[in-house]
Amino acid sequence: MTTSPTISLSEVMHTLPGVIAAAKAPEETAVLAAQLLTNTSKRLTLYTLDEWHAALKIERTNNDSQDSQERLLSNLAIAITFLRHKSRQDKIIAPDELALVWEIIHRALTSLNSPSTAGGQHPLFSAARSAQGFLTVPLCSLLNGKDIDELFRLHVWLPDGNRGNPDFAIHSHQPFIQAWILAGEGTDHAYKVDEPTTSDHPEQAATHAEYTLTWKASSSSPQQEEDQNKTDDDKKAYKTHQASSTAINTGKLVRAECTQSTLHKRDTSYTVPAGAHHRSQVSPASFHATLCFFDAQRGFIRDAPALGPIHSTASNTQNRDPDGATPSSLAAMVDSVRLWEGLIEQGASHTRKAELEEGLRCYNTALSLCEEDQQKFPSAERYRHLVEGHMGCMYRRFGRYEEAEGWLQKSVQGLGSGAEFVEFSGELAVVYRHMERLGDAKRVCEAQCQAAEMEILAGDQARRLHFERSLCRAVGNLAMVNYQLYQRDKLRNEDLLDLAINQQLERVRKARELQESIPRQVSDEATKAIWLRDAITWETIGLSRLSLYYSAQGKTKEAVKAAWESLERTRGSEDSTVMAMSHFFYGRALLLDGQHEEALRNFNMVDGNPNREKGGRCTPAMALCKEPSAEHRAYLRQLVDAGADMGLVDEHGYSALDYAVFSSDKETEELIREGMRRNLIEHPDAEKTIARQLDEANLRKGYRTLFQEKLRPVLLTAASKSNRDMGVGVSSSASLQTLRKAYADALAADSNQRAMFDGLKFLRYDEFLAFGRLPRSSDSLAKVYQHHGADAANEENEKQDVKYIIFFSYRWINRELGATSPDDSEKTQFKRMITASELFMERHSEVKAHELGLWIDFACVDQDNPMRGVSALPMILAQCNAVISLVDDEYYTRAWCSVEVMVAQTLAKNYGLHLWYEHVYDGGPEKDPRGTLRPGPLDMEIVMADKLLSFERDRPKVLFLERQSRLLG
Repeated sequence: MTTSPTISLSEVMHTLPGVIAAAKAPEETAVLAAQLLTNTSKRLTLYTLDEWHAALKIERTNNDSQDSQERLLSNLAIAITFLRHKSRQDKIIAPDELALVWEIIHRALTSLNSPSTAGGQHPLFSAARSAQGFLTVPLCSLLNGKDIDELFRLHVWLPDGNRGNPDFAIHSHQPFIQAWILAGEGTDHAYKVDEPTTSDHPEQAATHAEYTLTWKASSSSPQQEEDQNKTDDDKKAYKTHQASSTAINTGKLVRAECTQSTLHKRDTSYTVPAGAHHRSQVSPASFHATLCFFDAQRGFIRDAPALGPIHSTASNTQNRDPDGATPSSLAAMVDSVRLWEGLIEQGASHTRKAELEEGLRCYNTALSLCEEDQQKFPSAERYRHLVEGHMGCMYRRFGRYEEAEGWLQKSVQGLGSGAEFVEFSGELAVVYRHMERLGDAKRVCEAQCQAAEMEILAGDQARRLHFERSLCRAVGNLAMVNYQLYQRDKLRNEDLLDLAINQQLERVRKARELQESIPRQVSDEATKAIWLRDAITWETIGLSRLSLYYSAQGKTKEAVKAAWESLERTRGSEDSTVMAMSHFFYGRALLLDGQHEEALRNFNMVDGNPNREKGGRCTPAMALCKEPSAEHRAYLRQLVDAGADMGLVDEHGYSALDYAVFSSDKETEELIREGMRRNLIEHPDAEKTIARQLDEANLRKGYRTLFQEKLRPVLLTAASKSNRDMGVGVSSSASLQTLRKAYADALAADSNQRAMFDGLKFLRYDEFLAFGRLPRSSDSLAKVYQHHGADAANEENEKQDVKYIIFFSYRWINRELGATSPDDSEKTQFKRMITASELFMERHSEVKAHELGLWIDFACVDQDNPMRGVSALPMILAQCNAVISLVDDEYYTRAWCSVEVMVAQTLAKNYGLHLWYEHVYDGGPEKDPRGTLRPGPLDMEIVMADKLLSFERDRPKVLFLERQSRLLG
């Protein structure tokens, strides 16, 4: 855990002139900023970055606004001071701290650099092109005479192929440098530079000549006039805002040798000593951004040359023209890529934990980001191809191979080359293998191996490790293809089996070598941990497959030993699917060795214990159902014949039957049902039990398909529009109308979905008011939502619909024996609904009574056949503008109320389209007798295990809805 440093007013005042200079702000802004900072400091106690930032939102100066120049530049000065503190104390900046620093910088650059957002004032800050091809934006510039004292800059490499003149790529800097990676990845190459060892013919041993640098100030810089009639030494003085730089050949020959190459990724940091030679490398097609601190206090070397060609003209001038790029556009790009990368990291994290639905949700969001605003997204097409690859991997793990193939083919064709191309080619080979297209699988595997080997030979040390990882997987996949070809061969060609064994042994060896080399070559701790886990996983998979091959040779003891080694290596793995497969292969080897009881214990393994405890993990049967294939069905047959328990559930509440249904593989589904029949052979209602569980599995599949593929994309688009427009209110109402149409259209187009899920229904408020009590579904007061066009023929139908719908969450309070209504004889809940609706309309004046609809379960869910209505509950709630909870002393103890609140919380926090209120009675003589309508507590944690139900048979339904509520996010 990092400790946030104290940032004193004097330190911020020291930084402020440098920010003013970098921004080219007028003097009066500096005065106002200093006044604002002085006033703000009086409110502080801890003087941390967070406290300064929060206090600046409150403090006001004359004619000040949230986005005034003085406020934004004051915030920037505080953020820069924070970076200086962390750097000089040699402390790590945590990702959340860097995120706040970037938020401040992003807001300053996007608000102060556009005429439309600069409050009518001249745009501040400027961008320039560096000699190495990247774009720079000075953020703070403090000079000590002619030299840099402190300089903070934003560096951005665009995916435009512009990487400067490669002849001058190796360079040094006068001050010490620390860089923090904001987005993308880049490689820093360190060089040792010496004089040639051959004195008679130094040009034969030399690799470069030394060049000294001079700068010319831009026309808008106050330093530009000072440049006139200056000496050469004066022209070597650093210019904050540059029009050009010139490299002048000194004639001195040197020999440069690369000593280290280090790959740096988002949220990491690295340093370059003063005067040290280095070269930054970013792929021409990639985006990369860093924050750089040039700090003379930590080291300064006056003679810091660049290296260039030996035989060259006397000088080389680099124009600093940014070619239309502005600080505002660069900041917007960095922000978009950071958001995209965060989603990809979250998706990968979920995938490693076998949380596939959550992973798919993240990737879908990343995909929509690529397509939403391509002007803000650099090389949106390339980033889309990267997401397509991840989507293909995800659909492969869902067992939906045709969809996986489509995603992966688009990805590899679009990428064409590079580490991701090699990685996703390997995934495509796995898909072909599961589809029994072994010829295609072998072709792609061999091409993947060849591409990885070529990249390893041609690449630098930092990039080489990427392709060594890909090669490890590729060799293992090729071994599995050759084993399957051996099985398919009627003559059982032993050469194919021997080849498969040798290739799988090579995979295990490579995986172990990676576990040794990764700690030495990877500096970022997070990346190191992930790559080490991957290498261990690849070793375990290789050992499991060796067990399979040894079994085919009849070497049972070797098979048991290899499988046991695999199982031991999975201890502590986050991926429950990998653990389950290791248990399967160990159990399989034990079964072949005659150890049936121990084999069955492994086949039924859940969290290390063969029992049905809730919160279990993936079993071998579940793992095999996730990715159905002829190979996996053969393994399932072994599990069924051995008597493995098919009724176990994982940590998500899903069973093997659920995963078989999700993957739409009827043969796999039938195998699981056969296993269930064997498990339930003495159960009197076995077939009914299996039929019920099959219905539930189809329901879960339908929910996932309908929400993830139909509704969630609409919610994401609507949420983005709401953020740009008015937020929750009129704008969100129009967006929810679009969502209602999408839901209605999806049900209309699919009879299976209609059979599982109820359509959106509502009560017109005025009709509800006139009815005088809570209506039952059989009273037929509820109307089905239907989207109509705007033509005259539908004008009357349009009037039947409403613009706003309130979802009422309430407790059924009628405890009378044989009660026919959830309300009591005093009509307590009915009266509260009327009161809460009135308070809602007072709070939201745009909502009129004749345009208001209500969703009430007793009226809108068929009380004689409630399953369709209950199943659709989260999707129904998502289409309502607001949820109002009628809170009383027991409300939050009830399971049904709590699960509705969970859905409301998730929607409100993730999309910004929905409102959630509590209606409470505060009591007291001065309180409104109608009670209070207050925003619901979004941060309140709900634990469903503690909640009460009138009928315990409803527990599976509530737990299912709890799970689905998390997937709404």
